[in-house]
Amino acid sequence: MLPLKLIQPYVRLLTLLLIAFLSLPAQAKTSNEFRLSEFYGGNSLLRLNGERPVQDLGITLSPLLAVSSATLHLKATSSITMLQERSILNVRFNNVTIGQITLNPNKPNLQADVRIPSELWRPQYNTLTFAASQYVDRCQDSNAPDLWSEINLYNSYIAFETTKVINQLNLQKLSDFFNPGIGGQHQAQIFTLDNKQENDIVNKYAIPAVAQALALRTQYQSLHIDYQNIESKAADTKSIVQPISESKYRQSSWYITDKKADDIHVLIGTKNSLQQALSEKTLEEINGPYLRIEKTPAVIIEGEELVASHIRLIVSGLSEQDVVRAATTLAYMDDRLNPDQSINVHSTVNNAFIPQQQVTLQPGKSYTLSELGVTAINFNGPGLLTKKIEIRLPADFYASETDTVELTLDFSYGAGYEDGSTFNITVNGKVIHGLKLDKKDGDFYHNYTLSIPARLFDGGKNELAFHVNQNSIQLIGECRSVNGDYLHFQLDTDSKIELPTAAHLARQPDLRLLGQTGYPFAQYQTQDDTGIYITQATMRSAALTMAGKLAQSSGNLIPNLYVEMGIPTTLTDTAMVLATPKDLSAELYSDLSTAITDSKRWPYRLQNKLYNRVTANDNQNLQPNTAAGFTTQQSTLGDFSLVLATKNPVADKTGTLFIIAAETTERLTERISELVQGPLWSQLAGDFFAWDNAKSPLIVMQVSSAYMLGATDSWTALGAWGTNHPWYLLLIIVAIVFMFMVFTWLLLKRRHQKIKEDWKE
Repeated sequence: MLPLKLIQPYVRLLTLLLIAFLSLPAQAKTSNEFRLSEFYGGNSLLRLNGERPVQDLGITLSPLLAVSSATLHLKATSSITMLQERSILNVRFNNVTIGQITLNPNKPNLQADVRIPSELWRPQYNTLTFAASQYVDRCQDSNAPDLWSEINLYNSYIAFETTKVINQLNLQKLSDFFNPGIGGQHQAQIFTLDNKQENDIVNKYAIPAVAQALALRTQYQSLHIDYQNIESKAADTKSIVQPISESKYRQSSWYITDKKADDIHVLIGTKNSLQQALSEKTLEEINGPYLRIEKTPAVIIEGEELVASHIRLIVSGLSEQDVVRAATTLAYMDDRLNPDQSINVHSTVNNAFIPQQQVTLQPGKSYTLSELGVTAINFNGPGLLTKKIEIRLPADFYASETDTVELTLDFSYGAGYEDGSTFNITVNGKVIHGLKLDKKDGDFYHNYTLSIPARLFDGGKNELAFHVNQNSIQLIGECRSVNGDYLHFQLDTDSKIELPTAAHLARQPDLRLLGQTGYPFAQYQTQDDTGIYITQATMRSAALTMAGKLAQSSGNLIPNLYVEMGIPTTLTDTAMVLATPKDLSAELYSDLSTAITDSKRWPYRLQNKLYNRVTANDNQNLQPNTAAGFTTQQSTLGDFSLVLATKNPVADKTGTLFIIAAETTERLTERISELVQGPLWSQLAGDFFAWDNAKSPLIVMQVSSAYMLGATDSWTALGAWGTNHPWYLLLIIVAIVFMFMVFTWLLLKRRHQKIKEDWKE
């Protein structure tokens, strides 16, 4: 038998290897459940009507995830008149049938577990399909009202067991970490070292740019930022890390206390400020704006894991300006074009570049549907079929009364269409044209032109939708029918939309426009500095989360957006203030009927006949429900938070001030994390928005006086002013008419006097 002293080194070695193996993030299995309602944009009850209804759900999966097991737990209800032997709910995944469930009229409420084979999962996009075969009678009408079943998407879910797999770590993988689908990272930690200057360039510009860059990668999913400044521990590393080398400890993620190693974090700062956290090799590589992704080593001492291995993104440079340029590059770059672990940036975009012009359609130009990203529009089979296209215009798109959007279409349909077959076109839910498809042998239309009033289009996102209702031939006689699969309608993607030239004016304040487009922080014509001001250092994480959400809404980086500690006497024209009531002064509320200092001034709805009502979205002619009465009281905000928007009273030029307040800093951070989530952010409206949860607001009102913001010619600006102040305009017109009448009367009187004098002579 071997002596114990000889065995101990091997036991220790095996222990270290086991710990190192278990600490690898790529090997950790995680289990999660996702409701099907998270993958569907409509109602949480999915209704399947008709004889052969089909509905697809898109499921996005991070390319870094490998699915080891997945089970669909389904809850559904079907009509009690179904024929059990013929009625089936088919479940398909990526076009492969994975389950067939009988629709039993004696048990209309069904539950089923369907296993989704691991080999069917694809990186990025997957499709879950529900296809029902529903029969109630041998000779049934295919549109009979009792042909229905419904799936409760909220109570149905997919249970996953996944493993994160990173085959080759490089900058190409960065977007995969922040994929908006399953397995994507929806929170990020940003670290600086020994950064005690609250308003230096790195804090003001570089870190907000990094927050925006990461949020743009999560696309429509919210991203919560956690910012931390860490004091360097280099002085006592020797006493901590013996017997390992000090350099290895520095290369680790010693500044992170969290043992979770799956998520990527960001380390940002100049080369000098990061010397205590980077290897000599990495420091030598930094010779300008610098980006690097790497896996830090784990620190294990005598079998105990002192520091876990993590994946981090380094944003650095020789100077603070270099760090800003590196952060800007991070926001603009296509990750797929960077197969390396690190890059040095030699130059960045010029100052004349305005990001918003790259993500919106430009007034005065025409675009084909294919240029808008539409690949094909084909409608096959019977029923009402719809294709929706997003038309994204500048947020301050302002058209005159006579301007029109020209829509030129090429489309065709085949033979066999019966009465009731129609082709309708809507803009933002309003029907703008309809056509009856009544040619028995089909027809083809070329350059079918429609002139649509430009004011039907809003600044920001618009929805152009094509609706085709296809009815098949109806045969007379018992059990005679045609399934209608032969019906075919095609809209050519060479069809185009032509926009008129337009001014750039937007009615303010408008939280809806902020939520949809990031306006006025992101503007089409200018990129002036815009500030997010915080009153306490612990609010920086909330400010960075908000900066990321504004970038998401605008669709691009807002390059001159910065975060500043403190509220100066003069703010940027467009500004946002995060504060508690005790941090705010009455000067900020000089143009507002609401105030949230220690004393609250509330425009109660019944005092102003507001009734929680916000007027309809109309950038061209919108008269707000301006509050005239208010109550001043001593009270707190309690659990809720509040967003107020008003004309900026402490700016050099006309702009909008947004104030977000909560009773405490912790409550403010929590409420902003709720606000940036999709359900609540999509409900932003008016200029007074209060909430205390992530699903719905407490009160939405419009209480401030409206004004127009933007740059345009004098006549357009005058017309916009008159549109928003019709009574003033009417008084001016009356005054002009009166002056003209007086002037005419004086001329006639003078002429009459002269005629009288001539008669006397």
